Amino acid sequence: MKDVVSMTDARPNDPSGRQLSAERLDAARIDPRHYLTSLIGEGLRTGVLAPEEPEKIQIRLLEVLHQEIREYTCDRSSSVPADKARQILGSLLYALDWHLQQYTSPDEALRHLGDDRMADLIRDSRHSLSKLIDQTGELLQRVRAGRPQVDLLALNELIDAGFDAFFTHYDRRFDACNTLLTLDYPLLSFDRSLTGIRGINACLASLELENHFLACFPAVNLDRLLTACGRPFCLPGRELIVNLAEILLKQSFAAVMLGLPYDECAISEVDGQRLEACLKDLPDEKLAKALADARQAVLSVMGRQHGGKRVVAYILPAARQISREMANAVRKKTLGTFITILTQCN
Repeated sequence: MKDVVSMTDARPNDPSGRQLSAERLDAARIDPRHYLTSLIGEGLRTGVLAPEEPEKIQIRLLEVLHQEIREYTCDRSSSVPADKARQILGSLLYALDWHLQQYTSPDEALRHLGDDRMADLIRDSRHSLSKLIDQTGELLQRVRAGRPQVDLLALNELIDAGFDAFFTHYDRRFDACNTLLTLDYPLLSFDRSLTGIRGINACLASLELENHFLACFPAVNLDRLLTACGRPFCLPGRELIVNLAEILLKQSFAAVMLGLPYDECAISEVDGQRLEACLKDLPDEKLAKALADARQAVLSVMGRQHGGKRVVAYILPAARQISREMANAVRKKTLGTFITILTQCN
């Protein structure tokens, strides 16, 4: 173990009597996906944490783990197989990681983490996790209420039943990292590194925003579009594993560039070839500007709809990527196929 770092008298004290670095933690350096470990790392970097503090935190966590194992075994044993012990510890750290992010600043979170009352902090962490579970259940109800009226099996099965097993079997205390979700419907944007209730919440948040986006298009157009997308694969449109928002972004960009309404969702291969003929001789900068203008026209409409700025922020990265892909298709003389086949089914 390293020697204790000498602290100057100029450093302020926290309520427990430890002296702290005058330097504040940099929130930008802390990864929300690995909040606990990056928080400790930032504390060491700035000197807010002395070098011996992480080991003390670890010891206090292991003391709580010992009690957790006793409760897991209903007080029959103080030991479990190594895999189970790792699972229980992972569950503790999962709740703690989430709870620390609920404080007003990383500095406050680190002060609570360095407190000797680790059992109380874990109790509060479980309370925070329970609140997130409740909020996620409410989010599921909103997603179901705002679902698009479209006959797409993967999407409808996910919304109707995909989350039920999770909420029925989720063990928030001893296996909080478990996700218990098979995601057959490809979301436009979703961080698959998130697990447990945080992963479910992020998935539902994405679905809610995509629902808002899809609501900007007539349902009859959606079903007609899926039928067209299924033909190249000799499949009914309802059986495709495709993301509707991605399809609609491609179609709406093409429609606007053809001088049609953004929600004209039946752009044919002939339409795509016609658009390609108009764009193929443009220099790269003008082609990029034409695509950017079409993207802005569509996003401006989305910004005025329900969910507005949040929907635009969510779809913007994908919209930019689709613009790049469309420019590439123009140069390769495949824009007609790109627009009509759209995206491959899995």
